[in-house]
Amino acid sequence: MKKSTIFRSSAIILSSFVLCTCSRHSKPGLPLPVASNSTDTLVALTNSGSQIKATTTTGTGDFAVLLSAALGSFNAQMHNKLAINELLAVQNTSDICYTTVSNRVADISTQEILDGVYGELTDLYSWNPKTRMIMMLYEVVYRRGEPSWAATYALCRLGSFYSFNGNVHPEMKWWVMREQLMRGLPSDAGPAEQASFVTIQLDLARRLDGSRRLVQIEKVQKMARDGKLQFPQQPLDMLELMKASTLMDMARFEECKQVLYEINRRCKLGEMDPSVADNLYDGPDGKYQRMLRLYESNREAIAKTLVEQERNLSDIHP
Repeated sequence: MKKSTIFRSSAIILSSFVLCTCSRHSKPGLPLPVASNSTDTLVALTNSGSQIKATTTTGTGDFAVLLSAALGSFNAQMHNKLAINELLAVQNTSDICYTTVSNRVADISTQEILDGVYGELTDLYSWNPKTRMIMMLYEVVYRRGEPSWAATYALCRLGSFYSFNGNVHPEMKWWVMREQLMRGLPSDAGPAEQASFVTIQLDLARRLDGSRRLVQIEKVQKMARDGKLQFPQQPLDMLELMKASTLMDMARFEECKQVLYEINRRCKLGEMDPSVADNLYDGPDGKYQRMLRLYESNREAIAKTLVEQERNLSDIHP
């Protein structure tokens, strides 16, 4: 076998390895380049974040360029992966802020950041340094703003974390909620971004209180009726129970009772998820009495929650 043939085969094998490696870390649906079999074609690979672009030029078969570019791309990606792993391995994040993390990953693409944290989140505890670091990386992704699907996904994950740790990070809790309330959905959003947006809307319905929750519930139900977005049935049906609970917290007792009777009617017709009927195991009147006792024992806390909410969201019209 000629030396040039051996060299060319080695270059193609290495480039194929790099392409396969990158395919596991690129956004689903991203087309990958295919090496040409023509002896008169030179495939020049260039690295752009975690995505690889391919161009073809007519040449004399100098595949050394291919080998060098492929190796350089592979090394760059491995360097970025190691940088993210080093951040995730930090054992004390108390002295590390968002700015520090943002600077550390300034030259790393958004896709590579998401690939680096994928599968690494095991809990939502703020005392876990890896969890805190992942959230700071998600914040970097969100603040970058592009691509839109990545920013929406990151905002969704941030909402879960800071809602769970609202007492520890109250400022971030309200900042994230404000961002979620103002977040829109692009007209060209794909299925992944739509799913993240739906999750955000359902989460807001659970986290808001008082009249703001009622408005959010109606907003979600209208989206579901329009049919443009797909909402899972169980959390969608549970919104009716949330509506009844909110009316009770607002001392709108008769309206609360009417909602419970309507829920009971629909459950008997099999129109609602079984988990909703489970909450009315003692009938609508029994459920109403349980909610009333809970309201009377938590009336002061409910009032404080509403005051805090309005203090932080007063400039956002419900």
